Amino acid sequence: MKKMFMILFLSLLLTLTAQAKLTATVDRNQIAPGETFTLTLTTEANRGAVPELADLERNFTVLGTGQTSQLSIINGIRKSNLQWKITLSPKRSGEMIIPAIRMGNQFSRPIKISVRTAPQQPKGQRSKAAYLKATVDNQNPYVQSQIVYRLKLFYRDMGNGRLTDPTANNAVILRLGKDKRYQARLSSRIYEVLERDYAVFPQRSGKLVIQPAVFTGVNLAGPSAYRPAGPFFSQVGRPIRLISPEITLNVKSIPAAVQNKTWLPTNNLQLSQSWSPANAKFKVGDPITRTITIKAEGLTAAQLPDLAQGEQVNVNRYPNKPITRETLSGATIMSKRVEKTAYIPTTAGQLTFPSVTVSWWNTRTNKQITTTLPAKTFSILPAADASNSASKITTTSLVEKHNTQTQSAKTKSSQFPIWFWVALVLLITWCITLFIWWRRSGAIKPVHTVATADPNSTTLSIKQALAKVKSACQQNDFATLPHSLLSWAQRQWPDQMPQSLQAIAALCDNKPLAGQLLLLDKHLYGSDEVMLDLQTLWTCISQYKPNQRRSITTVDLPPLYPETKSPIL
Repeated sequence: MKKMFMILFLSLLLTLTAQAKLTATVDRNQIAPGETFTLTLTTEANRGAVPELADLERNFTVLGTGQTSQLSIINGIRKSNLQWKITLSPKRSGEMIIPAIRMGNQFSRPIKISVRTAPQQPKGQRSKAAYLKATVDNQNPYVQSQIVYRLKLFYRDMGNGRLTDPTANNAVILRLGKDKRYQARLSSRIYEVLERDYAVFPQRSGKLVIQPAVFTGVNLAGPSAYRPAGPFFSQVGRPIRLISPEITLNVKSIPAAVQNKTWLPTNNLQLSQSWSPANAKFKVGDPITRTITIKAEGLTAAQLPDLAQGEQVNVNRYPNKPITRETLSGATIMSKRVEKTAYIPTTAGQLTFPSVTVSWWNTRTNKQITTTLPAKTFSILPAADASNSASKITTTSLVEKHNTQTQSAKTKSSQFPIWFWVALVLLITWCITLFIWWRRSGAIKPVHTVATADPNSTTLSIKQALAKVKSACQQNDFATLPHSLLSWAQRQWPDQMPQSLQAIAALCDNKPLAGQLLLLDKHLYGSDEVMLDLQTLWTCISQYKPNQRRSITTVDLPPLYPETKSPIL
């Protein structure tokens, strides 16, 4: 028993150790000798452990360390992180590697660092307290491609500072990420550095002038001046104003080879697709979901094209709203667009989805590249009888069903035993006695007649349809959910056969369910963003009970003898 307990304990310990991760990140990958940068180590465990920095100190000088902790509670789940921030300065130039850092029983991944030649302070500014430097990574870009504009402010003993953004006509300028702060040694002087990156997208070919940024602040230098810990504070001193250099770009036009085509200037573009469910045998009425993803470097999500998939026959198409996203990789914008479409085959046989092609211009090789997703063919099998019976109900079938039930009732009535008829005579006699008693009371109370609907012969089909609705709600599958809801509703109300979500909402007599259906319709086909919880929708559907009984309006009969006014018992 003890051995079994120890085995379970060690297994749990190994599982927790495997789940805990130590991640390492840096605020800059390109630095110069004398500059500083910050290495951040983040972990969810080992709060008592300390990072081992012996291997790190071979190529870097450790200037300081700090520790912070974060606690968050999301949906009742508590999560805590521990961060170590280590300030480093490289000891030499060239390509360097931050080795794997060990902290307790965890190891981080190595990080590559590029240490450039130390920058030179501009002539005439070596004795100044501050100066601005502006650079671009490409002075001959293509129109609508990304250029990285980097602005650096070097300052000493400054307060009450303000730095404006650069501007340009016929260009879109976006600030990238947060400002970076570090130290740099220039001409035997230590400067505080504020580094800010921008993405510039020229909108016209030809000459483009990027207007300079402007810095205003107060120089606090002097033996009696108070020097604050932060970079910018309101203090009395000598005001200064700095202007960055003006930069001119020669923007190249779209090459003639790609005229009248989608213009996508980028270093890298990827196109991929997936099918859901994967490796399945599809039948008529089964949803097939195609997800196409396009990723590009140096382009915004708005520049990514719509992926035309062509028109197809023998299939119903239900596209989802495209999902776009932008992230940063260093100073490069990484954009992503995901298009998900559900297809419902309507005929058995071969169903071919066409190929998707995207042409783009490689800004490194200056060549047109075409990326293609191959076509795919599925063999669609005929639908099962159980899944098709409810959707093919006609007036003739309903009449035949009614006749069958009538004949069955007649057959059963002829086979009733003698005791049934004796009980029926007694029941009639009792009803007559009760009627006479009520007549003597002077009034007859209202009679309520209730008509009972015939049992639903499609119960099995309704359960199958509900199972598909439940699966779509639990998987947040907005592509197949509308079809599943229509399939369920057409089995629930075969006489009306609703063809839209609004029609289902009108038929059901449940306000919460109707409201959820209208929200889903607005989410899928409306122009405004609507927050919708599919679990709430499924809860309303699972609790929904259609009215199978119809009440006839109550009618108060007049007294049999109006002249008699006996009291009501």
